[in-house]
Amino acid sequence: MSNVRLVGRSRLGEEYIEASKMRDEYEKEGGFTSSVWADDAVRYRNELSDPVKRAVIFAMQALYQRELNFTDFVPDGEGSSQVRHLVLSDVLYYESDRYIKDLTARIFDGVNRHLVEIDTLLQKHITCNWQVERLAVVERNLLRIGIFGLLFDEEAARNISEKAIINCCSDLSEEYSTERSKNFVFGVLSEVSKDKNRGKKVESTEEEAPEIEETHKEAQQEA
Repeated sequence: MSNVRLVGRSRLGEEYIEASKMRDEYEKEGGFTSSVWADDAVRYRNELSDPVKRAVIFAMQALYQRELNFTDFVPDGEGSSQVRHLVLSDVLYYESDRYIKDLTARIFDGVNRHLVEIDTLLQKHITCNWQVERLAVVERNLLRIGIFGLLFDEEAARNISEKAIINCCSDLSEEYSTERSKNFVFGVLSEVSKDKNRGKKVESTEEEAPEIEETHKEAQQEA
C-alpha cells in the first residue's frame, strides 16, 4: 500500500492524501461521506423493502464517490482494489443484507468495467450538443446503471424485466433530483431498450431467412 500513489479527496474538503495514509484518515473521519450518508443508509434499510432498489441506491452513491474522489480510477489497475474497498465499505457500512451487498458490488464493478461502452452509447441518446460529463451526477450515474442492467448484466437479464430496470432508475432520479430528471432518465433508457430489442428482431430475421429459403427449395424439389 505504501508504494501506491493513489490520492483522493473527501467531500469534507480534506487535503489530498497519499494512499498509504488514506486508511487512517478514512477511519478517523468515519468515512468520506459518513456525515451525509450514514443516516440515509439507515433509512434505506428501514423504509425500502425492494432489495434491488436499495442496491441501486448504494451503487449510485459508490459511483459518485469514485467519480468525485478517484478520477483516475481504472478497473483492475494499480490500487483499484483499495479504492473499491474504501468506496464500497463506506456506502455499505450500515447494510447487513448479503444479497444487497453483492448486488451493489456487481453493479459498481460492472458499470466501471463497461464505462467507455456505456458512455459512448449514452452520448448517442442525449442531445448532440450536450456531453455526458455535463449531465447532473444523479442522472449520469443512474443512466449508467440502467444501461448496464439493460445491456451488460446477464444475471439481471434473467431475473429482472427491462421495464423494472427503467422504472427503478427513473423513480430514483425523481427522488434524488426532479420530476424533469425522471422523465429524462425514463426517455433515454426506454430508447436504449427499444434499440436493443430492434437489434434482436433483426438478428432473429437473419437467422430465420436461410431456414425459410431451405424449406422453400425442399418444397420445390418434392413438387
